Amino acid sequence: MGDTLIGRRKWIDPEVLRERDILLDPDDIRVNKYVEEVRDRMVEAYISYFVVMVELERRHFGKNSYFSMMDG
Repeated sequence: MGDTLIGRRKWIDPEVLRERDILLDPDDIRVNKYVEEVRDRMVEAYISYFVVMVELERRHFGKNSYFSMMDG
């Protein structure tokens, strides 16, 4: 559903409707399980993209890279 909030998907997209139904389910256990799974995927994505961003930033800025400067 997050993609719909930033305009990447339509509210009528079947996957968005499925996610909506899960999040509005009266079964709190099912909702919490889904939210936990989404959070876990987001953390994994953040970590992997951060590693790539550090590599690209170092390559682009060389010795002036923030991360290279933090290495000492």
